[in-house]
Amino acid sequence: PDPLKRFANETLTFEQMNNRSKELCNSENPFEKDLAEREQEEQEKWFSSWVKELIRITKPGKSIIIEEVDVPLCGNSTLGWGGVYREWWYEAPLIYEWDIDLNATTISDFYDDVYFVHMRKK
Repeated sequence: PDPLKRFANETLTFEQMNNRSKELCNSENPFEKDLAEREQEEQEKWFSSWVKELIRITKPGKSIIIEEVDVPLCGNSTLGWGGVYREWWYEAPLIYEWDIDLNATTISDFYDDVYFVHMRKK
């Protein structure tokens, strides 16, 4: 819940860290808006590193299924830990050079804004 390590020297609960991050979402302050964007960029990098590892250990042609993905904190995260928007899964393979079949990615609704992702390794 603290991708930029802003709260490393504070003793905060998960909920307190999330609330502080969510406060940045609607801020008019340019510095705070930038922080919110940077936090999301770090979240996306973390997701990509996780997905790259899943791709690495998957046999060619086999499926990769990621369950219970949430939208970002600034997107009214249902689960409270933040995630990535659905559109990101179609952009990320090109940005992060994932070895997947770009035409085989599907996203399925689960509940609220939580969803599943299915991909296939090349």
